[in-house]
Amino acid sequence: MQFTVDLNLQHCECGRFSRNGIPCDHALSVIQYLQQPIHSYIPSVFWISIWKKTFLQNLKPISIDNLPILENGPTIDPPTNKQKPRGRLKINRFQHGSQQKASKAQPNINSPDSGNQQKCHEKMQRNLLIEVLQNIR
Repeated sequence: MQFTVDLNLQHCECGRFSRNGIPCDHALSVIQYLQQPIHSYIPSVFWISIWKKTFLQNLKPISIDNLPILENGPTIDPPTNKQKPRGRLKINRFQHGSQQKASKAQPNINSPDSGNQQKCHEKMQRNLLIEVLQNIR
């Protein structure tokens, strides 16, 4: 993609340069190509020297002791603290292929009478592989 940049109007077709006055990547490329100083295209409000002048003098505190008390004014109540539930919301899930709710207690698939030892082994290998792949990313 190509964007047209006008440095005199501080405008680029991408819209970022004219939005806040700070040169976008496209404008910076043009400025560097023309071998001009970049700081001359940055608004003075972003210069460190202007910031230092702004905060050079201390702000004087205001005394609140002598403020008038409004008797008929609006009352301001403190915010109500409604505690949000912690963690993930509990969802009632159904077992695959049936409309019965799944029980919270998981059956022991390692017990010899369950006959699921091979499935358990495959599931453990799959979970280990997923964990290894997640750690690689």
